[in-house]
Amino acid sequence: MPKWIEKVFGIGTVTILLLGATGYWYVFIAGAPQLDPPKVVTDANLNFELKTYKSVAMNSERTYGLILPPGYAKNSQQRYPVIFLLHGGHGDARAYQDKAAVTSVLHDLYQSKRLPPSIIITPDGNDQRGTSPLWDPQYFDGPNGLVGSAIGSELVSEIKSRYRTLEDPKFWAMGGQSSGGWGAFNIGLRYLNNFNILFSHSGYFISNPVTSELFISLISLCVLCVLVRLNHSDAAGNDITRHIYEKLAL
Repeated sequence: MPKWIEKVFGIGTVTILLLGATGYWYVFIAGAPQLDPPKVVTDANLNFELKTYKSVAMNSERTYGLILPPGYAKNSQQRYPVIFLLHGGHGDARAYQDKAAVTSVLHDLYQSKRLPPSIIITPDGNDQRGTSPLWDPQYFDGPNGLVGSAIGSELVSEIKSRYRTLEDPKFWAMGGQSSGGWGAFNIGLRYLNNFNILFSHSGYFISNPVTSELFISLISLCVLCVLVRLNHSDAAGNDITRHIYEKLAL
């Protein structure tokens, strides 16, 4: 193989790896923050609060974000619709406020009359493993905790007991972003007696618990390819690289 082709191959591989590593950092480490996040609008009638409740399903104290609608304290007889927003990977109960300034979005929606005053709930969807860039929240009842029951049943009862909600499930909605979008449907379809409105933003509809591990393995093999090509330009290097590529194809 001519030297110039080897150099082009090496530079191209390194460039692809750098782009892949940057993409991984942006999505899994930084949590895919918006490049043009909405400006935080100061609205005395909209406040994000972090609340806790005791979860029997998870055998622990759980958190959720709360945003009460404008005029909630003054209109003591009025009841409101409820919207659950489930965060995506590497998020928590504060994700919608910290990463997307959800109170500012609500301010605009209320001002334009595109959303009726509602009680907004942002649950912590993480299981017993906690949050990590290496895995998504498991929005179901599994070996890492009964997250589905905690959100779809327990938290619903908690919200109904604490706040003035409309009882009919047609006034209860649940949605989310990315894995939260998947979680909204996975939990919501199991609790249609609690939620009649489900929505997903950039969600998926299958759960693959080994996706992150597989991704890391592929990146490791790619790095190994680069090291082999930089240190072995002979036939032996070609054979090693070919063997690695065969592994990648698996």
